[in-house]
Amino acid sequence: PTLIKFSLKISLTSALSLSLFILLISNLIIEHLELDVYSIILIIIGIVSAQLSSFFSNVWYGYQIMRKILANNVINQAVKLSISALLLYLGFKHLGPISALTLSYLTSFILYFNRKFIRDGIKFNTKKVFFNYAIPAFLANLAWCIFNNTQYILLNLFKTAFVTGIFAVAFLISSQVTIIPQILSRALFPLISGLSVNKEKEKQSKLISLALRYSLLIGIPLVLFFISFNKPLILIFARSEYLGASRLFLLLAPGALFFGLGRLF
Repeated sequence: PTLIKFSLKISLTSALSLSLFILLISNLIIEHLELDVYSIILIIIGIVSAQLSSFFSNVWYGYQIMRKILANNVINQAVKLSISALLLYLGFKHLGPISALTLSYLTSFILYFNRKFIRDGIKFNTKKVFFNYAIPAFLANLAWCIFNNTQYILLNLFKTAFVTGIFAVAFLISSQVTIIPQILSRALFPLISGLSVNKEKEKQSKLISLALRYSLLIGIPLVLFFISFNKPLILIFARSEYLGASRLFLLLAPGALFFGLGRLF
């Protein structure tokens, strides 16, 4: 609890700082993005809620309470989709999805929050732990985030917005191939870490081999399905103008599978 409480302070401070910055430049955002004051307020509440939701969900993930994470994610998505559809139907336009997203983050935070995480625990040097592990992890995640979005940046620089949209549709759909390896990777991470500490390399290798085998067993048929039925899949998620994205699946779907498999190691 001591480390969780210390990390929560940092996490909440960063969310509030970002919210304050958005509030300070709210006039520019309203002017350039044609939003209203209500949207800005909802976005600020959403940022804080999203940060808290993500923080406490990762705490539960650390404890490997996967059933709770699954149940909360299902409820979160149900709230997001149902409220968004209802508000759009009632004519709220862009406020519908923004309100639904903010409400889903609030719901997720309430479901994940547990008072035991913020109680006083054993005293130790939390700053040392933070600087040794958290900052390198933050820098690694930041670099990973930039790396994952480089393709959109380059396309926007050298091509038109429509070309970027074509790629985005194909990439969004084909990237779903990575779901199975990602789930297995997240589930195995604490186990692999524990085995690494105990220097049980044989068990580590066995777990990774099993995860790789099941990922290929499900992933290869999934890649073939995405390549074979790319046009119907595109029409589910986008308009017919984006059917040109179908020819990208032959490269992106296998690439997504290899990318997902790489996360197992």
